[in-house]
Amino acid sequence: MCDLVYILRAGKYLWSGLVITADNRLNLVRVDIETHTFTLIYNFPVRSPVPTSGCGSQWGSSSGDLWMVCDGGSSGTQLLKTNVFTMITPIVLSQDPGPVGRNDGTRCRYPGLTG
Repeated sequence: MCDLVYILRAGKYLWSGLVITADNRLNLVRVDIETHTFTLIYNFPVRSPVPTSGCGSQWGSSSGDLWMVCDGGSSGTQLLKTNVFTMITPIVLSQDPGPVGRNDGTRCRYPGLTG
């Protein structure tokens, strides 16, 4: 399991982008924090390049956006974004030739941001 992200307006769940299929497809999953049940929510269409070993750091916003730092194989590390409400196919926001572990991190809360 990768990072789990709490998204304020998305119910009592922890969300994650996770590679759990034989063809390395990225999936949107959630864990119910009351019942502790794990649910596969969406299996994203194949994209190129596909994550080869999964995603590391992840974070979200109250609007449902979920950012993921994923291993892009020969393309290096990719910063991807999807949305837990619309389940859009993740878009590549940036790439780095280095390994995913070198790019693992998080962001700080923006000044003046309200929940």
